[in-house]
Amino acid sequence: MKNALEELRNIGTQKIHETTHIPRASIEAFINEDFSKMNKIQLNGFIAIFEREYSLDLSALKKSGLSYVQEHQNEKKIRTVYVAPQEKSLKLVYIGVGLVILLGAIYFTMFNSDEETSTQYEEKSSIVASVEKEIIPQIEKNSTSIPMEVNSIDSIPESNVSVVGENENNVTVEVAPLAVLNSSLKITHTSRRWFGYVELSTHKKSSKTFRGNFDLNGSKDWLLISRPGKIIFKIDETTQQYESSKNMRFKYIDKKLSKIRLAEWKQLNKGRTW
Repeated sequence: MKNALEELRNIGTQKIHETTHIPRASIEAFINEDFSKMNKIQLNGFIAIFEREYSLDLSALKKSGLSYVQEHQNEKKIRTVYVAPQEKSLKLVYIGVGLVILLGAIYFTMFNSDEETSTQYEEKSSIVASVEKEIIPQIEKNSTSIPMEVNSIDSIPESNVSVVGENENNVTVEVAPLAVLNSSLKITHTSRRWFGYVELSTHKKSSKTFRGNFDLNGSKDWLLISRPGKIIFKIDETTQQYESSKNMRFKYIDKKLSKIRLAEWKQLNKGRTW
């Protein structure tokens, strides 16, 4: 149980909240074994989510937590509230003054808003009319195909050029965009385990618990972390395989994957361990 809670603490309240959408206060209370503000349904729900998302065994914690909730479910706190009496006449005066101020503020806001909106509408209508009258005809008059000199075509691959029209000196061409090839980065877990990944360009963290295959964009740079066990990476047509009894960290930069130590991970990840 302690090892499972320790692993949740290492993942961190914020990251657990982002993954499970459980309120941060509830996560803090759970990992600190504070069940005073939880009922039986909440406790069972949290444990089920954590066991499923992070492959943890929380059966011992579930037993002790439910025992605590059962013992304290009938406890009630009684509070005595004393309200000092107020004179009705004074209270009515305050209510009347408040209503007058509120109605005055509403009238002032509506009047100014209508006047300002009307003025802005007239100004914008005038600008639009001017554009339609003067600028648009000029654009239509000057919008023609832009010719390209014949000599400039030499630098363009023939597969991306199509001739649209030509005259004695010039030829007009359309250039098709070059295709961008994305690399493939496939991660394979032989058993169901947690896997984390950080996109280096934005330092955005994400995680996934899975068994089998998981794909990432191989054209981006990543920091990768895996729980103990066997993991296989396939980069395009190249396969790399690793296995360890401890957490494994990797960097994937410029389409090259290598295993790294914690110190280098922190250096690349702004000093963070995750």
